[in-house]
Amino acid sequence: MRHKEATRLIVTADDFGLCPEVDAGVLDLLEAGVVTAVAVLVNPPFGGVSGPTAGWGSLTERFDGWGLHVNLSLGRPAAPVAQVPALVDEAGQLHGQVDRLVRPEVIDQVRVELAAQVDAFRALTGRLPAHLTSHKHLGEGHPALFEAFLDLAGRLGCPVRTRSDLARQRCRERRLPTPDHFRGDVCPGGYWTEARLADLVEGLAPGVTEVMCHPGRPMAARAGVWYAAEREIERRAWLAWAAGPGRALVERWRGRATPATGREGSTLVGFSVLQGA
Repeated sequence: MRHKEATRLIVTADDFGLCPEVDAGVLDLLEAGVVTAVAVLVNPPFGGVSGPTAGWGSLTERFDGWGLHVNLSLGRPAAPVAQVPALVDEAGQLHGQVDRLVRPEVIDQVRVELAAQVDAFRALTGRLPAHLTSHKHLGEGHPALFEAFLDLAGRLGCPVRTRSDLARQRCRERRLPTPDHFRGDVCPGGYWTEARLADLVEGLAPGVTEVMCHPGRPMAARAGVWYAAEREIERRAWLAWAAGPGRALVERWRGRATPATGREGSTLVGFSVLQGA
């Protein structure tokens, strides 16, 4: 039987740093070997990685898939409020309102905040981000924001997440690496379940696909974060996938299997596979 052309999966866990329960859920999937990239919030509003999570220190040494999850919509800015007054509300919290962020006189403040978040990331991890994503996909929320986001990626020389063909085309024009496809959502009924993951590899197009997930342990809802119970469902689903349908891919990613790829010629990879592509 003729197999489909090889597919490669980047599995990214978003929101590391949001709160201890999310951090713990992400670490569970890292330990299981199913996550190949992690998107880190460096200005966490609820006590995540800013007060190091158990296991965080050692993982920065043995896992190189840490990326910056640019955040313009939750918590306090990484830059001093006096430098980014248009990005915050009366309480000094990031407001995340795109129509206000994209004003010409404000974009420079966005760039100041992006640079401050890179500095904070480096202070946390001792390295530069391996990739860039954005919280609530705000990086792709408007052409002006996206260009600031891509400018940062260009300076860092790292791959970026893109969700649309138009965004991917802009990356190609700027010679910035990005996956060929994107899967994943955050919406009622759109999160990963065991049933959805069972067919994950079958539905992928050839090339590199980033699969976004939001694992977490049971957590109470917090202000500005409605996605709570779904994180535990995702965590359990991905652990089941790693032990079942995705086991061959996980074992190879962890270096415990023969060079043969998993089902249908698929394999797990990190964002680093895009460098020099």
